Amino acid sequence: MGNVEAIEGIIIDITSQKMKQDEISFLSYNDALTGIYNRLSFEIETKRLDKQQYFPLSVLIGDINGLKLVNDAFGLSKGDNVIIDTAKLLKKSLTNSDLIFRIGGDEFAILMPNTNEKEALERFESITNNIIEYNNNVSNETLHVNISLGFATKNSEEEDFANIIKIAEDYMYKRKLFESKSSHSTILASIRTTMNERCEETEQHAERL
Repeated sequence: MGNVEAIEGIIIDITSQKMKQDEISFLSYNDALTGIYNRLSFEIETKRLDKQQYFPLSVLIGDINGLKLVNDAFGLSKGDNVIIDTAKLLKKSLTNSDLIFRIGGDEFAILMPNTNEKEALERFESITNNIIEYNNNVSNETLHVNISLGFATKNSEEEDFANIIKIAEDYMYKRKLFESKSSHSTILASIRTTMNERCEETEQHAERL
């Protein structure tokens, strides 16, 4: 019996160690908040997929609008909820071969191997429609998901994938110029409503704040 107990103790210790190692390994390549891949994984997978067998290779870049304003006005936990919901909605529109990454505080990227421009546009439109449907079912506008998106496609080895990513980013930033003003207005309106509900200050004072 004594020997068995000693063996059980060793097994338990090894199992605990293995779980800790798995957790460390997971956090090395995955985002702790959303569970999707992180920026390190994006850099690794970009190099792995930049090969003829995966062309056409499409990339989609997304940037959440107004996240800093949400964090400043309502706290980081509410901003975290927006990030988590955004990740879920992006994943909802992807195929099994697509890979999604959180590459910054409010930035996402999706790599789509063997996906041409038309198919990338369909993915783009599917994400947009899912976000609209989600927002229509969320009464609190502060919790709406609002993300600007851009995509581009590499079709041959002669093209530099770093430049393809930049094209997707430029497309995203152009959309952001048009969309961010609207999202900021929505968030500010929600902040004013919240202040009027929770505070005894006058409406004029809330407007000045």
